[in-house]
Amino acid sequence: MLLVAVGQSKYGHKPSLTQALPELTGSVKPAEKVEVARSYTDAEEAKFIAMAEKGAFIEDIAAALNKTVSSVRGKALSLTRKGQIAKIPAQKQSYAKESVDPVDYS
Repeated sequence: MLLVAVGQSKYGHKPSLTQALPELTGSVKPAEKVEVARSYTDAEEAKFIAMAEKGAFIEDIAAALNKTVSSVRGKALSLTRKGQIAKIPAQKQSYAKESVDPVDYS
């Protein structure tokens, strides 16, 4: 029961947030953990890691696994964070626009 909301307090004064927080959050249920569906099988992941270790390009890995380049890039980031591959595989062709250094005044 929230006594804080009607101005009464078990502390005898207006409680600080630190004092009121346990009372306010006590009835909140923890959220259920949602299990995320895996989009890569163990075999695909093993093939991905082997190709990445051999230096394959992102496009080649995507073609071999029948996945999009975006999906492969995301998986590479995930595997890099887990320490299963050393770095994100390179891309054969960059589609980035030519960049100009805004600080370079030459």
